[in-house]
This record gives sequence, structure tokens and C-alpha cells, in this order.
Amino acid sequence: MGFAADFVVWQEHYSVGVKAIDEQHKQALRVINSIYKSMGTGASARLEADLKRLRIFTATHFRYEEELLRIVEYPGLPAHMEQHRTMRERTESYISAFQRGDGDSLELLQLLKDWWINHINGEDRKYVPQVMGLEL
Repeated sequence: MGFAADFVVWQEHYSVGVKAIDEQHKQALRVINSIYKSMGTGASARLEADLKRLRIFTATHFRYEEELLRIVEYPGLPAHMEQHRTMRERTESYISAFQRGDGDSLELLQLLKDWWINHINGEDRKYVPQVMGLEL
């Protein structure tokens, strides 16, 4: 039996005003939902693929966002990059534990959901004035 509903849903107030970044943030939530649904079906091959997709997506998004913030000379970039680094490490730790059979799948999902939503609504919101309306 799988999970029918999404684990996390995009809300318009999450928007940072840059279409490319908003689309990437929506994609992050889609990846989390795919992981959630894979866990619900017990499809281990699909789950492994989703976890790999999460790793690749996260690295790509963080690089893109950090480069954008470099271009606009965002003064909070060092702290923002540190948050990204910490999240990559936490995610890797949870994924590794989960793959070894030591991890809690709901903990991983909750970490992903909470971090992405809090990061978008907190840290990403701080750079909005410098990037609002950019066409990328």
C-alpha cells in the first residue's frame, strides 16, 4: 500500500520572486514527495533512485543559488553557503543510516521537509530584495 497524498505541498507564499529559483524549490518538494511515496510502496529500487536524485538535485540547486548570490554580491552568502554545507552533511548522514538499516525514514522525511520549508521561508527570504524580479 502506498501513500496517496503528498508529504509537503508548495505554497505560493514560498516564492522568492525569481522564477528559476522558485521552480527549483518546487522540484525539491517534488523529490521529497517522490521519496515519501517510494517509502510507502516499499519499492527499494525506486527509493534508491529517488535518494540519488535528491543528492544530485541538492548539489545542483545549491551551486546555482550560491552563484546567483555571488553575482548580486549578497552579503549573507558565507552564512548561506554554510547552511547549505550543513544540510548536505546532515542529509548524507541520514541517507547513509537509512541505507544501512539504522535510519528512521520518517525522520529523514521530516528533516527534508522542515529544512527546505524553513530555509526557503527564512534564509532565502533574506536575499529576496536583491534578486526580486531577476529574469534568469
